[in-house]
Amino acid sequence: MADTVWNEAALEWHTDFLKIYDPSTRTYRKIASLTEAKRLIKQSSEPFIRTAAAIYAFSLTAVRSPYTEIQIFIAKLEKESRQLKQLLAYSPFSKELLDHLLEAGKKSQSINGIKTDIYHEAIRLSIKIEDYFNIGESLKRRA
Repeated sequence: MADTVWNEAALEWHTDFLKIYDPSTRTYRKIASLTEAKRLIKQSSEPFIRTAAAIYAFSLTAVRSPYTEIQIFIAKLEKESRQLKQLLAYSPFSKELLDHLLEAGKKSQSINGIKTDIYHEAIRLSIKIEDYFNIGESLKRRA
């Protein structure tokens, strides 16, 4: 008997949106803007959704930033990180991930490098988020 391999991901990063599985409704949601991500953080009681939306919101802030001076850009990212942490007041894991993203961005010496590092690190963190919240099991039960 062959093992069944589950292919669906709980988080799918696309060029202009994030597709995210909501275990509470057993459906997928689509986030395409910073406003939508923050609204979802405020409205959802699901820790996985709130964490994923925060990571996506932070990466959007970086990628879509118009700033051309590194110090101003980093200050904007730090401010956004603080605001997101306030929305995630009772989630130490989420706060750690935001700190990690901010530090990943600070390693680069250019605006484009910062944006790229944060975006790629956010995608890498998606795997940790899925594992941490054991979302794979929710997806299997959905099948």
